[in-house]
Amino acid sequence: MPTHTREDAIELARAGLILLDPTDNCYVVTRDVNAGSVVDVGGDPWTVAVPLTPGHKIARRTIEPGEIVTKLAVPIGVATVPIARFEHIHLHNLTSQYIPTHERGDVPPESE
Repeated sequence: MPTHTREDAIELARAGLILLDPTDNCYVVTRDVNAGSVVDVGGDPWTVAVPLTPGHKIARRTIEPGEIVTKLAVPIGVATVPIARFEHIHLHNLTSQYIPTHERGDVPPESE
């Protein structure tokens, strides 16, 4: 992927997006964006298909099925279908890579 410059970051901020790590294949939405809005990223305008709220992700480039989606250089899931550039990334096109670090439930009694 191309180097992410300060100018790139400013352009993304104007569009309501942020790239958390230059290796990420998704942008993170930083403000509410209405469906039908036209957003321009580096001279590449696109029309938002669904309402986006802060924290949601959109594809930085085309992501193929089986490809790992990364945010902050950390795998967050695997694409289940082709995801087009600027498409919303969520559970409809992504299988989570969440791995629980603990289990909830009753605490077993201490052995004596």
